[in-house]
Amino acid sequence: MTAPTPTSIPSSEGPDRRGDGQRGNIGRLVASSMAAGLVVALLLVAAPFIPATESALTGAILCGFAVGWPMLAMVSVRSTGGVHRVVVGATHDGLVGEQPGAAATTQAILDVVTAVRTKGPLPR
Repeated sequence: MTAPTPTSIPSSEGPDRRGDGQRGNIGRLVASSMAAGLVVALLLVAAPFIPATESALTGAILCGFAVGWPMLAMVSVRSTGGVHRVVVGATHDGLVGEQPGAAATTQAILDVVTAVRTKGPLPR
């Protein structure tokens, strides 16, 4: 078996909307998808075909918020300029029992923590 190695996969290339070389902020995308889910949830609760029972209203709210998740998945893939890291060959069991997989995964996590602390980019 070959040792797992981290592989960087760049996100889809899209236009630079701000003109400063950096791409959009994922926080705005998350907030907008949550807001869309909230709006749909409120519309479903107010819908005349939803009975006014606790279970029906809870279900309507959950379905409304569920709309935000696919929206987040679509816009985050298309709108971020981040790096997606994959540790090829690593498994869940390998994180505990195999040193190469654990080392590669640990290094990828440390790279993310360092990038967040320094507000810099992830190494490619």
